[in-house]
Amino acid sequence: MRPAQRGIKFLAMTYIAFQSYRPMPCRAASFQQYQPDLAPIQTIPIQERPTLGLSAPSNTSRQVLTRADYQKRLSYFEGLHRNNQNWPDGYWMVASQAFQLATSYTDERDHHKALSLYDRGQQISQSCLKRWPTQILCQMFYASNLAGASAIRGIFSSIKHAATVRKIWTHVIASKLNYQFTPEVSLQGSAHYALGLFYRLVPDSTVIDWVFGVRGNLKASIAMHQQAIAIDGPSPCNLLMLAVAKLCASQQGDEKLNRVEIMAELLQSQQKKPTDLNQRLCVAGARKIKQHPELACGYTTAKQQIKEQDPESGSRDSKS
Repeated sequence: MRPAQRGIKFLAMTYIAFQSYRPMPCRAASFQQYQPDLAPIQTIPIQERPTLGLSAPSNTSRQVLTRADYQKRLSYFEGLHRNNQNWPDGYWMVASQAFQLATSYTDERDHHKALSLYDRGQQISQSCLKRWPTQILCQMFYASNLAGASAIRGIFSSIKHAATVRKIWTHVIASKLNYQFTPEVSLQGSAHYALGLFYRLVPDSTVIDWVFGVRGNLKASIAMHQQAIAIDGPSPCNLLMLAVAKLCASQQGDEKLNRVEIMAELLQSQQKKPTDLNQRLCVAGARKIKQHPELACGYTTAKQQIKEQDPESGSRDSKS
């Protein structure tokens, strides 16, 4: 290893150590906690609830759910929903499980499975919103499933939906309602994370803004990911997407960003122990971006997007 490389590695590890000891701001107290109706869940035998992820998880004892676990959870919630049509929380719980299972299918050969699940999530969320238009979690998972499908179909192919998802995620943040899905994932953290992705992937284009009413903003992307970390902590996905947003901004000419800090965040994400399938994808993604930083601006765990500043400069869509 060359002296310069050793120096960069030392600085990166020093930065990680510093980050580990710096207290993250806690904003949980500023939110009103959403209280779901869990009565129908009591019909599930108690011994099966840990497998389904229905018992209160802890940071010290929690299994990493497999795809089979997610499939089982979706099946259970679908059954609960069928037997409890007047239960608003059942709708978003199905949409949530459909979304979680869909995100696990990242191989292009499995994208049809992911799209089918995203479509199911959208459909049941829409059914919920027809009956309860203000149901905040049905709003969240309608937008999330719509955005997940858009990442597979291609940003430019789905740009017509961009204003809708941005409006919903912005509304979720403004609502000040929060719900803790897992120790590392909350409603508010997820909405900030989603908008961070949104502002990086949508082109910063006057034409796109005129036609579709949306525009990318890398500074906003970085700020949203920083807020997601402030709310939910430095999970592998939060660290990865913050680093990716910063890398993209630095490649677009932002000279204020410290490349050593960015690579340190990627290394920290790579070294985190994943607690679910999505975090495993992010750990792998951190390795990929560290090796190929040029992919940063169009990176998603689902599919690499071809992202251009000028929408009139030629062919554009997404590629695997």
